[in-house]
Amino acid sequence: MDRIGEGPRVLVVDDDPQALRLVEQSLRGAGLEAICVGDPVSALRALREGPFAAVISDQMMPHMPGTEFLALVRRRWPQVACLMITASDDIRVAAEALNRRLVRFLLPKPFEPAELRRAVLEAVASRPERAPRPAVAAEATRGALALARAVDARDRYTLEHSQRVARYAEAVGRVLGLAADEVEALRLAGLLHDLGKIGVPDAVLGKHGPLTGPERQAMARHPSVGAEIVAPLALAPAVEQAVAEHHEAFDGTGYPHGLVGAAICLAARVVQVVDAYEAMTSDRVYRRALPPEAACQELARCSGAQFDPEVVSALLRVLSGGANP
Repeated sequence: MDRIGEGPRVLVVDDDPQALRLVEQSLRGAGLEAICVGDPVSALRALREGPFAAVISDQMMPHMPGTEFLALVRRRWPQVACLMITASDDIRVAAEALNRRLVRFLLPKPFEPAELRRAVLEAVASRPERAPRPAVAAEATRGALALARAVDARDRYTLEHSQRVARYAEAVGRVLGLAADEVEALRLAGLLHDLGKIGVPDAVLGKHGPLTGPERQAMARHPSVGAEIVAPLALAPAVEQAVAEHHEAFDGTGYPHGLVGAAICLAARVVQVVDAYEAMTSDRVYRRALPPEAACQELARCSGAQFDPEVVSALLRVLSGGANP
């Protein structure tokens, strides 16, 4: 068991020595003392010797998975703040950790050192003995962002794609005159719309040429898979609907259900339009980005067919400077 630094004690659990070193380095200078162990059994022994302000755990470890370990920590040491660092292919596990309220923060691999420090310091400051537990809605929002980042990080061409879609969706919601809670639902829907792509193989996501039939089917399942992951997160119903329906088309030619017009929830219609614009104006593995003017022309051409014309009009107003993204 190695100790790094002084101050509130943070137990770091990971069977990867390199990962432990990265966390150690990230916590230096933050006024925290990092105690590093390589497996959950050693971690439980350290916790019994205590005290600790926080625990940072990986998921894939010997003896027991991270979720099982953190469940033990929450039962035995409820005053300890729990965080999980998770790889992008552990999205379902991360969602389970959030749903069971095993963790307060999720951090994707690779993580930013500054983001890790902020999360640990906030988790330590908000422990039950110091302050009330953060609201469930706030926790769900943080979890949504972590999950979205983990998905985007799978592909350098889509890095931060979800954050940009979320910003455009917010701006369109304001132009449409939606209430504050509806605009927030749009933001979260934008963050989470591609979450189901975690179930699509990397070879399909990064393929240069046309997809085969089975590959198209795998891609077409991602809205439904995403909705299944989002469902237990206690977010607004419109968020789950938007994730499930954001590839439905206004004229009924979309997937997975072929919904038409107003049968598609408004949040999904907004996300579909802003997602299409953001994709067209970003580099992809199979093509270069379109100029914004060309993307706007394509939106106008498909208005009333693939896209809701009211939403297209609102986005074009945002893009023209009539509203701020």
